[in-house]
Amino acid sequence: MWLLVLSLLGIFEFQEMGGLASLLSAQATVVDIPVVASFNPSLQLKNKKSGIVFTFTKPYSLSDLKYLKISLWLRRWGIGFSSAGLMHPGYGEWIFSLSKGLPLFNSLSFGLLLSFYHLSIPNYESDFFFSLSPSLSFIPERFLISFILLHTNQPKTLYGEMMPLTFILGIGIPLRDGIDFYFDYEREREEAMRGGLKVAYKILYGGIGFETNPIRFTSGFGLSLNSFNFNYGLRWHPQLRESHILSLELKSSL
Repeated sequence: MWLLVLSLLGIFEFQEMGGLASLLSAQATVVDIPVVASFNPSLQLKNKKSGIVFTFTKPYSLSDLKYLKISLWLRRWGIGFSSAGLMHPGYGEWIFSLSKGLPLFNSLSFGLLLSFYHLSIPNYESDFFFSLSPSLSFIPERFLISFILLHTNQPKTLYGEMMPLTFILGIGIPLRDGIDFYFDYEREREEAMRGGLKVAYKILYGGIGFETNPIRFTSGFGLSLNSFNFNYGLRWHPQLRESHILSLELKSSL
């Protein structure tokens, strides 16, 4: 069954963000530690906390397939680290990332993500390569706009698969107190769109999201306290079973 999953997804296609983004589908302008540490470090001007986030899921409810991600963000230095692994007894994918955010002006910041990819298949040669992904965020008071270029060096695996250059435009808009809307437009070989809506009330919040190509839906809820957040996300796939995503965030104002 796991071979069917990989044939549907391709190498390094399954990359769960974790945290709030797992509830929303749209990710580019979600100001949360996993996003800033492993995807869009140019959001560092909006991120007011340091912390570490642990994310776990069994992709598509497959018992032998596990995904674990750890994201760390150090706000004082604008530096993030992340480590993610998709693990099966006969297969393994790991991604290690280093990110840096740099403010340019009061409402404009730049980010750079350096990611190292490692692929391991028993009885085959292991693969290791890296990717560079710059980002830019415009952050006025009432909305966010981010531009992300993934895999600008377009690395190739030993098996001939290229990590294609991918452009992402993200928009985040607060509709009213406690309600935020997010939208991503992605252009790789084909176009895709993602959207999400977050609704918060006191320490509780919930989210729903969608994405196209393929059409998928997400939902979930979270609990936010002074020192930690807990998130549960549910992601549906049109050909496979659902994924249940758990995230625990330990945060600090340092």
